[in-house]
Amino acid sequence: MPRKNSRSDFTKQQFYLIYNSSDPIIGSFKSANDYQYFLRLLNYYLTPNPIEANAIFYAKTRLPSQDFSRKVKLLAYCLLPNSYYLLYEQNVAKSLPSLMQLTLTNYSSYYHQIHGYTGPIFSGNYRTQPIGPADDQLLAKVSRSIHLRATQASPNNQLDFNYRFSNLSAILRGYKDSWISYDRLLEVIDTNPTRYHQYLQEITTEPERLSIYLTSWQNYLFPGKRRPTQELI
Repeated sequence: MPRKNSRSDFTKQQFYLIYNSSDPIIGSFKSANDYQYFLRLLNYYLTPNPIEANAIFYAKTRLPSQDFSRKVKLLAYCLLPNSYYLLYEQNVAKSLPSLMQLTLTNYSSYYHQIHGYTGPIFSGNYRTQPIGPADDQLLAKVSRSIHLRATQASPNNQLDFNYRFSNLSAILRGYKDSWISYDRLLEVIDTNPTRYHQYLQEITTEPERLSIYLTSWQNYLFPGKRRPTQELI
C-alpha cells in the first residue's frame, strides 16, 4: 500500500512514480536471483495471458494470475541493492495499488523463504508521486532521474548504459517486450533513442552536478521537501 502522505489516491488516469528503500543491512536485493524474481513478478502480472506467457514461472510458483496489461503500463524502472524506482501509467483507476500489493507480497514471501528473514524488507509502505498526463516535461525528467540511479550501483559513480536491472539499455537498443511500454517516453524526447542517450549524458558528464541532481530528486520523493529547482531538473 502507498503511504498516507504520498499525495495520491490513484483515482486518476495518469503517471505515477513509485519508490521505496530498505535498511542497507537488510538489503532489498541480495543477489541477481532476487532482482530477477522481482522483475519476473512484474512480467507475470503485466503480460497478457500471464499463465500461458509465463508457463515455466507459473509451474514453479503456482501464483494466482491477474492480468494488468490493459490497466497499467510500466515505462521505466531501476532496481538497486537497497531500493526500487518504478514509473507507471495507470489506465484504470486504483489498479496500480493492486498490482503493487501482489508484487510486493509475493516478493516478500520469496525473500523470506530464500534468505530466512522474517521482518519487513522495505521501509514501510512505498511512496508515490503523481505526474499529470499532459506534463511531458516532468515525465521525461522523472524517467531520466530513474535511469540515472544506476550510477549508485557503480563503484566509480559512472552510468552503465547496460545496467542489468534497469530498462535503460532496452530503450537505447529499441528492444520491445510485452510487459514494458516506453513509447510514451520516446514521444516526449523526439521519438529517438539516441536523443535519450544524449539527454542522460547532459547530466552524467559532470559528477558534481549528477550528485546534486540525484539528491534533489531524492528530496522530491519525501513529503515536506521542495520540488527540484528548475536549474537542477
